[in-house]
Amino acid sequence: MDVKADDARLLMRTLRAFLEDPPPPCGADLDVARTASLDTLYDRERYVGVGDQRVTLDEIAELVHLRHPRSSAVNADALNRALALALARLLHVDVTEVEVDQEIARWQGRHQRRTDQELTGWLKDNHLSGEEFRQLAREGALCRALWRWVLSWRQAERSTRLVLDHLRWNDEYAGRAVEAARTVQVRDLAVDLIREFACTDPEELAREHGERTGVLIDTDLGSWAEEAGFDSAEHLLLALARDRRAAARTEDPTGVPAGGVGRSSGGGSP
Repeated sequence: MDVKADDARLLMRTLRAFLEDPPPPCGADLDVARTASLDTLYDRERYVGVGDQRVTLDEIAELVHLRHPRSSAVNADALNRALALALARLLHVDVTEVEVDQEIARWQGRHQRRTDQELTGWLKDNHLSGEEFRQLAREGALCRALWRWVLSWRQAERSTRLVLDHLRWNDEYAGRAVEAARTVQVRDLAVDLIREFACTDPEELAREHGERTGVLIDTDLGSWAEEAGFDSAEHLLLALARDRRAAARTEDPTGVPAGGVGRSSGGGSP
């Protein structure tokens, strides 16, 4: 008995019957079991429309690896995100719907997609459903929860060594050290800064810093300070005030801070 041959014959008979008398369409509420194979097909082999062309998601990813100017960094960030999510599962870390909403609000602020219309257009261009986007935000919130766990575990050490080691590994440390040396040439006593900026609105100070440097403080000062490794919101405000004074004193006639660096999106995003 050839079981495979019998199965093949049955399949051909079924297909012929289907063509002769098609069944009614399946309802939209069809329950499809998710499997690793189905996920692979959906995440890699699915065709999406780009302009008047159709490409697979895998073809887009291949082009990123081959042509993106920061392809190695993009791949490393993606894998680090996956590792963080795996750790979250192992540690049974979860987030609330409120935290997911906060992550979405931060994302919309960073990427200037504040209205429903702007977000809908972005979802279309990025071949995502609203549900899939919310899952991305949930994953971002999970990564953020793990960051807070790491920082609390390190206690007073915070993220100083982590950040500087990252810069060293990426050969960016020396340039940042030179920039810091230029800045501390105009270092002021903390009491003078506190007196000068006592009447300054903290939110306004943060907004001005973002406009001047491109480093966006995309949430409340306390949360941003914690994630960035500052001891407190007050510590962050003092650093913002010191940086504003240093920038004002080192500004050249063209309005560009001496030794300035390129614009950045700030403390990173999950």
